[in-house]
Amino acid sequence: MEGYYHASCLDYKIGDNVKDYYGTIIKDRRFYTFNDQNHSQYLREMIFEKVRLKSFPNLPSRLDSIYMCLNETDSISYAKQLNYIVYEVEFMESHGNILKADMSWIDYSLRKSYEELEDIAYKYFSGQSTDRPFWEFLFDGEVKAKRVIRGPF
Repeated sequence: MEGYYHASCLDYKIGDNVKDYYGTIIKDRRFYTFNDQNHSQYLREMIFEKVRLKSFPNLPSRLDSIYMCLNETDSISYAKQLNYIVYEVEFMESHGNILKADMSWIDYSLRKSYEELEDIAYKYFSGQSTDRPFWEFLFDGEVKAKRVIRGPF
């Protein structure tokens, strides 16, 4: 089924506004000072944001967007990795920016130098794909939960 689907650890009811939870967590000092893995994730996101602001300022930020997949299958695949719930979502407003990006770049960014991370972030925001793309859509407007698909897994 075509539409937009969001995987989340949050328990939404039909009609609830979906929140940009990921960015809120990443920017929370309690998250990034908790352990080295969280700190690395925080630094990567800050580098990605710096590249976005410099080269793609009109595109949605990874830190202030709703993450979605274009089909139910991809969303369920992602949700299973994190034991998340999958929702079909709908846009609440016609304005807002949307970005189609290959989430696989995030996996490729592990243990890279600062310069390599900048290059990967540029590829991510410019819409380039890896050899095994997993497409995600970032939207900086408001969406609401339309239907609970399934989960947590």
